[in-house]
Amino acid sequence: MSTRTLRLTTLLVAALLALTGCGSKAKTVTEPELHATADATPSTSGATVVKIQISGNTVTPAGTRVPVTKNAPVVLEIQSDKAGELHVHSSPEQHIEFPKGASALTLKFAQPGVIDVEDHALDKLIVQLEVR
Repeated sequence: MSTRTLRLTTLLVAALLALTGCGSKAKTVTEPELHATADATPSTSGATVVKIQISGNTVTPAGTRVPVTKNAPVVLEIQSDKAGELHVHSSPEQHIEFPKGASALTLKFAQPGVIDVEDHALDKLIVQLEVR
């Protein structure tokens, strides 16, 4: 086998291994807990808290990247003038409804990476959770 053929074979094997890893469903996310509360104050200590405000067509934060710890609670405190749905681009993806008013959503992520949280009805990126 020539050196050129050996290099080409090595590159093809590496590419196939990389593609196989992309289709994997290895990432896991625990089921979210949604709690309607009066003040949306999380009771979990050590959690990363992200405050989300939805008013009309305005959402804050707007695409902010927030570092979070793998397997630690992430609490999304939501204050909204209408009921809606968040789309969490985790694996598996999640569509999570929230009520009008104040609510708190607790998530945990087991796999490192960046997870977008969006409101598709408003076509807005709310936050990017950088799981470390």
